[in-house]
Amino acid sequence: MKPPGTDNPYGWDDAFRFLDLPKDIRLIVYDLLPTVARHHTIFSTEDSYSVKIVTECLNSLSLLRTCRIINDEAVTLHRKLEKLQTEPLRLIVHWRSVEGPALQAVLLCAANAVEKGLNTPAQLDEIHRRVCSKFGPPIPSTSHNELHALLSRNWPSGATKRVEVAVGCTEGVKENREPLYLRWREFYDWIRTSQDPGAPGQLDVVLRLMPVNAEVAAYLEGYHRAEYVDRLRLIYGYGHGWRAELGEWVSNNEWFEKWDEGEKV
Repeated sequence: MKPPGTDNPYGWDDAFRFLDLPKDIRLIVYDLLPTVARHHTIFSTEDSYSVKIVTECLNSLSLLRTCRIINDEAVTLHRKLEKLQTEPLRLIVHWRSVEGPALQAVLLCAANAVEKGLNTPAQLDEIHRRVCSKFGPPIPSTSHNELHALLSRNWPSGATKRVEVAVGCTEGVKENREPLYLRWREFYDWIRTSQDPGAPGQLDVVLRLMPVNAEVAAYLEGYHRAEYVDRLRLIYGYGHGWRAELGEWVSNNEWFEKWDEGEKV
C-alpha cells in the first residue's frame, strides 16, 4: 500500500465508487440530478432579430450506461428523459419576427420532419431551401445537422405536434398600438394561405407573450387582451392540419422552469 498522501492531498488510495453508496442514497441522487436548458439561436438575414430553439437535456445521461444496476434502478432519470422527449417544441422570437421567414422555415421543417419522416439533415436542407426560395433568405448561421437535432422529438405517431412560441415584447410596443396585433394577423394569414395540400404535418402552434416588466404587462393586458385576444382566439383551423391560437401569458415561474437557460432539478 502506498503511504497516505503520495497520490493526492487527502491520502485516498482508491477512487470512490458510486455503487458503494447505500441504494437509498443513490435514489436520492437520481432525484436531484438536474436537466439543463439551452437556447440555440437561428438568425434571420432580413433583420437583426432571431428565432431561438429551446432544448432540454440530461447531462447525467451517461450514468445510465455505467452498468445494469444503475440503469435498472434509476427510474427517475428514465422518467425525466421520457418527459423531455415529449415536451412541446419551444421557440422564442422577438415580436417583429413573428411572421418572418426564419420562424416560417423552422415550423415547416419541424412539421415535415416529424410527420413525413423527413428526419435527416439532407432532407431538412431541401425543405429549408424550398421554404427560403418562397418566403425569404436562407438561415446561414445554423447547420442542418444542428437543426435536425434541435427539432427531434419522440411525439406519438399520428398525434398533433404542439409548438409553443414565446413572443418577446418591449417598451416600443407601447409607442404604437397596432404592430403586435398586425404581426399576429400576418402570421395567421401565412398559416392559412401558404401551405400546399399534404405538404406539412400536423402542428398546433400557440403564440404566447413572454414575461415583461409590470408597466408593459399592464398595458398589454389592458389593451391587447381587451381589444384583440377574443378575436385572435377564433382564428384557427387554417391550412391542412395546422392550428394556431394565442395562448395564455407565460408566467415568471413557468419561464424559469420551462424556458429560461440553466439547470433545473
